[in-house]
Amino acid sequence: MAGSKGLFLRTFVTLALAICLMAISILSVFGHTPKSRNINDSYLPYIDSSKFEEHKSREQFEKKFSVYTHLRESEGKSIATLYSSAQIYEIRHRRNNGEWFYLTDAEVLYLISDTISLFEKKDIVCIIDFNGVAHAYHTKESTKFDICTVIMKRLEVLCSAYYEVEIDYRSDAFFIMNESVTYVSQSYLSEMYRYFRGVYFEGYTFTEDWYIQYQNKLKATRGSAFYMIKGRIYYVNELSKATRDDLIIVY
Repeated sequence: MAGSKGLFLRTFVTLALAICLMAISILSVFGHTPKSRNINDSYLPYIDSSKFEEHKSREQFEKKFSVYTHLRESEGKSIATLYSSAQIYEIRHRRNNGEWFYLTDAEVLYLISDTISLFEKKDIVCIIDFNGVAHAYHTKESTKFDICTVIMKRLEVLCSAYYEVEIDYRSDAFFIMNESVTYVSQSYLSEMYRYFRGVYFEGYTFTEDWYIQYQNKLKATRGSAFYMIKGRIYYVNELSKATRDDLIIVY
């Protein structure tokens, strides 16, 4: 009788463990958040809104940034110009005098979404970059790479923690280390970019020891990052996690 009870107990425990393992497997599948998501008007769910002191609506973002978008009509064409020469001059003057420009993740995501919208609705999109150089794009002829380039040039003006590296023709890399609310140097951004690339894009080429070293470097920092390469924009919510699972494609 005791043997029968022991057999029953062992069978019950085994069955219970199997059910638990099955439940965990199901949760891991259905609870996984897809990392490849194109940004749209509902951009706020991409980020943890609790990170911000103030939760801003799209209307508030439009009010803040619309001053930099100049709309006009010419020869039957609708034209949107991002920044004026005077605005670029003023921002450059302020930044050269030590003012640190900073964007929240929600603001960056809004500017990405808004730029995409301009390419969808206007005939021509122009931008005056941080160096005062004007660029014009006929939207019907523009590629995704062109749109990404305009996005990053737009962000460069309003975010001081911006790093750009030329890899090869038409594959420039742009890196914004967000939540850098105080001064960080270009050499620091360059170093963080190297560790970011190593962990998120080149880790498969590393030995385990090298990969762990790069991970530890990222874990010692703080903040989010946006990265554009070859017509795609990536986003990492918190660099200190240093895991490839949290890399999101926002465009």
